[in-house]
Amino acid sequence: MGYNDQKISRFNAAALKIMNLNNIWNDSRYHREQGNLVKVRWILDSAEMELGVDIQKFKRSKEVDDVNNKIKDSKGLKLYESLVEKETILRNVEDQAGKGATYGDPDEDDMD
Repeated sequence: MGYNDQKISRFNAAALKIMNLNNIWNDSRYHREQGNLVKVRWILDSAEMELGVDIQKFKRSKEVDDVNNKIKDSKGLKLYESLVEKETILRNVEDQAGKGATYGDPDEDDMD
């Protein structure tokens, strides 16, 4: 096989990445409901790493950095609100990247 030969992956990890994000969101919800905001913070950092390429691709880095700075300086209710904001941003990035919820046109039946 020569240097310019194209290699094709035999394995597509897209489904695993989506399942991994789903597990992250479930963990985040569980620990948020338990009031363990420090754990939620670390879990959302994992989600940020999973979506890092997409955050850059969709030019959302400043938005994520801004909320991370708010989280650093927050406690109590402000920390909770900042974590919810971060999760919302990350879920929006996930959707933009086609890894989360997708919305179709109600006038189309998607039957190709």
